[in-house]
Amino acid sequence: MTDMIAYCGLNCSKCPALIATAANDIEGLKATAKMAREQWGLADATWETVKCTGCKGSGVRVADCADCKIRECAEAKGVETCAHCEEYESCEILSSFIAESPDAKANLEAIRASLN
Repeated sequence: MTDMIAYCGLNCSKCPALIATAANDIEGLKATAKMAREQWGLADATWETVKCTGCKGSGVRVADCADCKIRECAEAKGVETCAHCEEYESCEILSSFIAESPDAKANLEAIRASLN
């Protein structure tokens, strides 16, 4: 599977929900549901509700990814990732997210650097 970098910079390809969904791995989805309940704060997560085709996938999305304001904004602007957006440096929606997600920030910064 090639890397799927979400608009926000997360690497969907490393997400256990996407990996298990792509492999149709029910046991992997059950383990992801347990993780979602214990670590992601999704008390009602089941193997059926953690299926995900990724941020840029055309199917279902898990948890916060389903209602992501960053994804909605990026799709509306037609950018590949937030790193491609003219408002990258000043975006309030993105800044609070990447402050809590160093991997996403690193991915976006690497993309920004490659654009110059």
